[in-house]
Amino acid sequence: MSKLCNYCGAEMDDDAYECPECLKKIPGAEVMIKQRAIDKKEKRKRAAIVIGGAAALVIIITLAVAAVRAVANKTKNEYTKPIDSYIYGCVMNDYSKYISAFPAYYAQYMTEQFAYNVLGQLPEDNENTQKAAILYLDSYYQQLAKTYGNDVKIKYDIAAESQYTPEKLQELQDEYISYNKDQLAGTVFSDAYDLKVTFNISGALDKNTLVKDIMVCKINDKWQLMYYVDFLADDSEQTTDIEKFQ
Repeated sequence: MSKLCNYCGAEMDDDAYECPECLKKIPGAEVMIKQRAIDKKEKRKRAAIVIGGAAALVIIITLAVAAVRAVANKTKNEYTKPIDSYIYGCVMNDYSKYISAFPAYYAQYMTEQFAYNVLGQLPEDNENTQKAAILYLDSYYQQLAKTYGNDVKIKYDIAAESQYTPEKLQELQDEYISYNKDQLAGTVFSDAYDLKVTFNISGALDKNTLVKDIMVCKINDKWQLMYYVDFLADDSEQTTDIEKFQ
Protein backbone atom coordinates (compact mmCIF):
# COMPACT_ATOMS: atom_id res chain seq x y z
CA MET A 1 0.00 0.00 0.00
CA SER A 2 1.29 3.49 -0.86
CA LYS A 3 0.60 7.06 0.21
CA LEU A 4 0.35 10.33 -1.81
CA CYS A 5 2.67 13.30 -1.71
CA ASN A 6 1.05 16.29 0.02
CA TYR A 7 2.64 18.65 -2.56
CA CYS A 8 2.37 16.99 -5.99
CA GLY A 9 0.09 14.03 -5.40
CA ALA A 10 2.66 11.45 -6.56
CA GLU A 11 2.57 7.97 -5.02
CA MET A 12 5.08 7.30 -2.26
CA ASP A 13 6.09 4.19 -0.31
CA ASP A 14 4.54 4.02 3.12
CA ASP A 15 7.93 4.34 4.80
CA ALA A 16 9.24 7.13 2.48
CA TYR A 17 9.82 10.57 3.95
CA GLU A 18 10.69 12.26 0.63
CA CYS A 19 8.65 12.40 -2.58
CA PRO A 20 10.36 10.65 -5.49
CA GLU A 21 8.88 13.21 -7.94
CA CYS A 22 9.14 16.66 -6.37
CA LEU A 23 11.79 15.64 -3.85
CA LYS A 24 10.01 17.48 -1.07
CA LYS A 25 10.03 16.00 2.41
CA ILE A 26 6.74 15.11 4.05
CA PRO A 27 5.72 16.81 7.32
CA GLY A 28 7.61 15.25 10.26
CA ALA A 29 10.30 13.82 7.96
CA GLU A 30 13.18 14.94 10.18
CA VAL A 31 11.61 13.23 13.20
CA MET A 32 11.25 10.04 11.13
CA ILE A 33 14.87 10.25 10.02
CA LYS A 34 16.09 10.65 13.60
CA GLN A 35 13.88 7.80 14.83
CA ARG A 36 15.17 5.49 12.09
CA ALA A 37 18.74 6.33 13.04
CA ILE A 38 17.92 5.54 16.66
CA ASP A 39 16.21 2.27 15.66
CA LYS A 40 19.22 1.22 13.54
CA LYS A 41 21.57 2.01 16.40
CA GLU A 42 19.45 -0.04 18.79
CA LYS A 43 19.34 -2.96 16.34
CA ARG A 44 23.13 -2.90 15.97
CA LYS A 45 23.49 -2.78 19.76
CA ARG A 46 21.11 -5.73 20.25
CA ALA A 47 22.91 -7.67 17.51
CA ALA A 48 26.25 -6.97 19.16
CA ILE A 49 24.88 -8.17 22.51
CA VAL A 50 23.50 -11.35 20.94
CA ILE A 51 26.74 -12.04 19.06
CA GLY A 52 28.83 -11.22 22.12
CA GLY A 53 26.67 -13.44 24.31
CA ALA A 54 26.92 -16.29 21.83
CA ALA A 55 30.68 -15.85 21.61
CA ALA A 56 30.93 -15.76 25.40
CA LEU A 57 28.83 -18.92 25.65
CA VAL A 58 31.09 -20.66 23.15
CA ILE A 59 34.13 -19.57 25.15
CA ILE A 60 32.57 -20.78 28.41
CA ILE A 61 31.66 -24.15 26.90
CA THR A 62 35.13 -24.48 25.37
CA LEU A 63 36.80 -23.65 28.68
CA ALA A 64 34.52 -26.06 30.53
CA VAL A 65 35.32 -28.89 28.12
CA ALA A 66 39.02 -28.07 28.34
CA ALA A 67 38.82 -28.06 32.14
CA VAL A 68 37.10 -31.45 32.18
CA ARG A 69 39.68 -32.85 29.80
CA ALA A 70 42.49 -31.33 31.85
CA VAL A 71 41.15 -32.97 35.02
CA ALA A 72 40.74 -36.29 33.21
CA ASN A 73 44.23 -36.08 31.72
CA LYS A 74 45.69 -35.08 35.08
CA THR A 75 44.06 -38.10 36.71
CA LYS A 76 45.37 -40.36 33.97
CA ASN A 77 48.84 -38.86 34.18
CA GLU A 78 48.80 -39.41 37.92
CA TYR A 79 47.56 -42.98 37.83
CA THR A 80 50.18 -43.95 35.25
CA LYS A 81 53.05 -42.84 37.51
CA PRO A 82 53.40 -46.22 39.26
CA ILE A 83 53.32 -47.97 35.88
CA ASP A 84 56.13 -45.69 34.70
CA SER A 85 58.13 -46.37 37.86
CA TYR A 86 57.65 -50.11 37.50
CA ILE A 87 58.78 -50.14 33.88
CA TYR A 88 61.74 -47.87 34.63
CA GLY A 89 62.82 -50.19 37.44
CA CYS A 90 62.64 -53.21 35.14
CA VAL A 91 64.55 -51.79 32.16
CA MET A 92 67.07 -49.79 34.23
CA ASN A 93 67.60 -52.44 36.91
CA ASP A 94 66.64 -49.93 39.61
CA TYR A 95 65.11 -51.74 42.56
CA SER A 96 64.13 -48.64 44.55
CA LYS A 97 62.19 -47.28 41.57
CA TYR A 98 60.70 -50.68 40.83
CA ILE A 99 59.43 -51.36 44.35
CA SER A 100 58.16 -47.77 44.82
CA ALA A 101 55.36 -48.57 42.36
CA PHE A 102 53.64 -50.71 45.02
CA PRO A 103 51.99 -49.90 48.36
CA ALA A 104 54.40 -50.11 51.28
CA TYR A 105 52.75 -53.25 52.68
CA TYR A 106 52.99 -55.06 49.35
CA ALA A 107 56.52 -53.75 48.79
CA GLN A 108 57.66 -55.22 52.10
CA TYR A 109 56.06 -58.55 51.35
CA MET A 110 57.52 -58.64 47.82
CA THR A 111 61.01 -57.77 49.05
CA GLU A 112 60.89 -60.63 51.54
CA GLN A 113 59.62 -63.07 48.89
CA PHE A 114 62.32 -62.02 46.42
CA ALA A 115 64.99 -62.46 49.07
CA TYR A 116 63.64 -65.90 49.95
CA ASN A 117 63.67 -66.91 46.26
CA VAL A 118 67.33 -65.91 45.98
CA LEU A 119 68.65 -67.33 49.25
CA GLY A 120 66.21 -70.13 49.98
CA GLN A 121 65.52 -68.54 53.34
CA LEU A 122 64.61 -65.13 54.73
CA PRO A 123 67.55 -63.17 56.18
CA GLU A 124 67.19 -62.03 59.76
CA ASP A 125 68.06 -58.39 59.05
CA ASN A 126 66.51 -55.89 56.63
CA GLU A 127 69.82 -54.95 55.01
CA ASN A 128 70.53 -58.46 53.71
CA THR A 129 66.89 -58.89 52.75
CA GLN A 130 67.14 -55.75 50.63
CA LYS A 131 70.40 -56.88 49.02
CA ALA A 132 68.94 -60.28 48.13
CA ALA A 133 65.84 -58.63 46.64
CA ILE A 134 68.06 -56.42 44.51
CA LEU A 135 69.80 -59.55 43.23
CA TYR A 136 66.40 -60.97 42.31
CA LEU A 137 65.58 -57.93 40.16
CA ASP A 138 69.06 -58.06 38.64
CA SER A 139 68.42 -61.64 37.56
CA TYR A 140 65.11 -60.57 36.01
CA TYR A 141 66.82 -57.66 34.25
CA GLN A 142 69.44 -60.04 32.81
CA GLN A 143 66.66 -62.25 31.45
CA LEU A 144 65.01 -59.25 29.80
CA ALA A 145 68.33 -58.24 28.23
CA LYS A 146 68.97 -61.81 27.07
CA THR A 147 65.53 -61.98 25.45
CA TYR A 148 65.22 -58.49 23.96
CA GLY A 149 68.72 -57.00 24.11
CA ASN A 150 70.49 -54.58 26.42
CA ASP A 151 68.59 -51.73 24.80
CA VAL A 152 65.18 -53.11 25.82
CA LYS A 153 62.39 -50.55 25.85
CA ILE A 154 58.82 -50.94 27.12
CA LYS A 155 56.09 -48.60 25.95
CA TYR A 156 52.42 -48.89 26.73
CA ASP A 157 48.93 -47.66 25.92
CA ILE A 158 45.82 -47.73 28.08
CA ALA A 159 43.40 -49.73 25.92
CA ALA A 160 40.49 -49.55 28.36
CA GLU A 161 39.74 -48.32 31.87
CA SER A 162 37.02 -48.88 34.44
CA GLN A 163 36.79 -46.65 37.49
CA TYR A 164 35.66 -48.18 40.77
CA THR A 165 32.36 -47.08 42.26
CA PRO A 166 32.45 -45.76 45.86
CA GLU A 167 30.88 -49.02 47.05
CA LYS A 168 33.41 -51.20 45.27
CA LEU A 169 36.23 -48.93 46.42
CA GLN A 170 35.13 -49.39 50.03
CA GLU A 171 35.12 -53.16 49.59
CA LEU A 172 38.64 -52.99 48.15
CA GLN A 173 39.82 -50.86 51.06
CA ASP A 174 38.30 -53.22 53.63
CA GLU A 175 39.89 -56.24 51.94
CA TYR A 176 43.30 -54.56 51.89
CA ILE A 177 43.12 -53.57 55.56
CA SER A 178 42.07 -57.10 56.48
CA TYR A 179 45.56 -58.34 55.50
CA ASN A 180 46.99 -56.71 58.62
CA LYS A 181 44.52 -54.66 60.62
CA ASP A 182 47.12 -53.36 63.07
CA GLN A 183 49.59 -52.19 60.43
CA LEU A 184 47.07 -51.02 57.82
CA ALA A 185 44.45 -49.39 60.04
CA GLY A 186 43.61 -45.91 58.75
CA THR A 187 44.53 -46.70 55.16
CA VAL A 188 42.26 -44.78 52.77
CA PHE A 189 41.49 -45.76 49.17
CA SER A 190 40.23 -42.62 47.41
CA ASP A 191 40.21 -43.89 43.81
CA ALA A 192 40.92 -46.99 41.75
CA TYR A 193 40.88 -48.19 38.14
CA ASP A 194 40.96 -51.55 36.43
CA LEU A 195 43.06 -51.07 33.30
CA LYS A 196 43.66 -53.08 30.16
CA VAL A 197 47.15 -52.12 29.08
CA THR A 198 48.98 -52.91 25.85
CA PHE A 199 52.72 -53.21 26.47
CA ASN A 200 55.09 -53.01 23.49
CA ILE A 201 58.46 -54.51 24.36
CA SER A 202 61.32 -54.09 21.91
CA GLY A 203 65.07 -54.36 21.66
CA ALA A 204 67.83 -55.31 19.26
CA LEU A 205 67.13 -59.04 19.67
CA ASP A 206 63.35 -59.27 19.70
CA LYS A 207 60.06 -57.51 20.22
CA ASN A 208 56.68 -58.49 21.61
CA THR A 209 53.27 -57.09 22.46
CA LEU A 210 51.47 -58.08 25.65
CA VAL A 211 47.97 -57.12 26.74
CA LYS A 212 47.62 -57.18 30.52
CA ASP A 213 44.88 -56.43 33.02
CA ILE A 214 46.20 -54.40 35.94
CA MET A 215 44.82 -52.32 38.79
CA VAL A 216 45.97 -48.94 40.09
CA CYS A 217 44.71 -47.46 43.36
CA LYS A 218 45.08 -44.10 45.03
CA ILE A 219 46.06 -45.05 48.56
CA ASN A 220 46.59 -42.29 51.10
CA ASP A 221 46.74 -39.76 48.24
CA LYS A 222 49.37 -41.69 46.27
CA TRP A 223 48.72 -43.81 43.16
CA GLN A 224 50.06 -47.36 43.49
CA LEU A 225 50.29 -50.39 41.27
CA MET A 226 48.43 -53.41 42.67
CA TYR A 227 49.40 -56.03 40.09
CA TYR A 228 52.74 -57.54 39.20
CA VAL A 229 53.40 -57.70 35.46
CA ASP A 230 55.84 -60.24 34.04
CA PHE A 231 57.21 -58.90 30.76
CA LEU A 232 58.82 -62.28 30.04
CA ALA A 233 55.47 -64.10 30.17
CA ASP A 234 53.03 -64.43 27.31
CA ASP A 235 49.40 -63.34 27.63
CA SER A 236 48.33 -66.73 28.94
CA GLU A 237 50.77 -66.40 31.86
CA GLN A 238 49.43 -63.15 33.26
CA THR A 239 50.26 -62.61 36.91
CA THR A 240 47.35 -60.50 38.07
CA ASP A 241 47.40 -60.46 41.83
CA ILE A 242 49.88 -59.93 44.60
CA GLU A 243 48.74 -63.25 46.05
CA LYS A 244 50.54 -64.98 43.16
CA PHE A 245 53.80 -64.21 45.02
CA GLN A 246 52.81 -66.65 47.73
